[in-house]
Amino acid sequence: MGTEIKIHYGEIEEALAAMKSAIHALQTDFPAGIGAGNELEAIKKLNEVNEACQKAMETYKELLILNADATRQSVDQMKKADEHLSAAIAGGR
Repeated sequence: MGTEIKIHYGEIEEALAAMKSAIHALQTDFPAGIGAGNELEAIKKLNEVNEACQKAMETYKELLILNADATRQSVDQMKKADEHLSAAIAGGR
């Protein structure tokens, strides 16, 4: 069987580090309390929409972090499996 899967662990780690950096730089703050003291219904709705958007962005950011962590764990497991398999092949020679 001549099919080989090559994983470039260094490149993956660099990409994950860049992704984490970008995630942490993601601004999730929306304006709060626009038109304080103003009783217009549109202002109230705008503040509600801003709050909902901020919560959605915070949840998205949390999911991105979880995804990056899960990817790192998967890569670590692949690397360990690769090392065990390599050691087993080397031991069998």
